[in-house]
Amino acid sequence: MVRVIGRTQAVRIYELLAKLGTPLSLEQDKALKSYAAGLEAYRQKVWREALALFGQAVALWSGDGPARTMAERCVIHQQTPPPADWDGVFEQAFKK
Repeated sequence: MVRVIGRTQAVRIYELLAKLGTPLSLEQDKALKSYAAGLEAYRQKVWREALALFGQAVALWSGDGPARTMAERCVIHQQTPPPADWDGVFEQAFKK
């Protein structure tokens, strides 16, 4: 979930992984499991664990851009923790 500049409503972002009926590679499947565990740790504010899991996802599948992005967000949150009432939404501070 990301809240972009100028919006109050958070937006859920999805990644298309494969065409319908096309199986994922073993590496992708393993990476997605690490990503899911990392996302759970991220939502619980366990930054070090989340960062390690996202790193593991990238190591398994180098094309995992979302895991790279989430790892970057973990580093940001380690340096500047979100408020206690954080809703799990990343605040996009600038347009890319």
